[in-house]
Amino acid sequence: MRFLKHVLCLCLLICFVTADLSAQKSFAKKKSSVLTNAIWDANGILNLSVARRFNDAKSEFQINVGVALADDISEAWDGGDSGYSYLWDGGAGLILTYRRYILRKGRGLFVQAQTKFFAPDWSYQENGSTEWTAVDNDILFNPAAHVGFKWNIGKGRVFITPFLGVNINLGDFESESGVVLRSEDGEVFGGGATSPDFGLNIGLNF
Repeated sequence: MRFLKHVLCLCLLICFVTADLSAQKSFAKKKSSVLTNAIWDANGILNLSVARRFNDAKSEFQINVGVALADDISEAWDGGDSGYSYLWDGGAGLILTYRRYILRKGRGLFVQAQTKFFAPDWSYQENGSTEWTAVDNDILFNPAAHVGFKWNIGKGRVFITPFLGVNINLGDFESESGVVLRSEDGEVFGGGATSPDFGLNIGLNF
């Protein structure tokens, strides 16, 4: 079974590389893209990016806007030993990204740096109470760095781009009364903590 998995992975890799090579000729004149992060979308963060390549397609700038959907009341969680339960009420954000392609123009291996500006909304409830208190935090600042790979598929119009990196959570999720947003294991959100950051972009070149 393990051998078959390895063979399947190798076949998929060959298909992606072949599609990428055949697409390059058609892709050469395309300087712009529109894309979305499919993983964020699947987790309730609807987003859309517009990208523009420059410097002979070796560099790329992206601007992303997104809206985080609110959770249902049944999805509230207990913040460990904090004495509070929490509920995500949504939010909106903006991401600015600079990408540099390493070996080929507008495709293949790349590194990127980005800055996220995010305004979160959440609520908290003291355990044993039935009343929720809404919190509208100021805009939070989250820089991140990634490495990834871009495959152009079918004449270069469609592409997929997986990436992986690290995100720094600057700013605090804190209410005016001093209650801070915590995860289920009691970890405080924000406060300069670092966390892994990954995604899968799907989009169109034009």
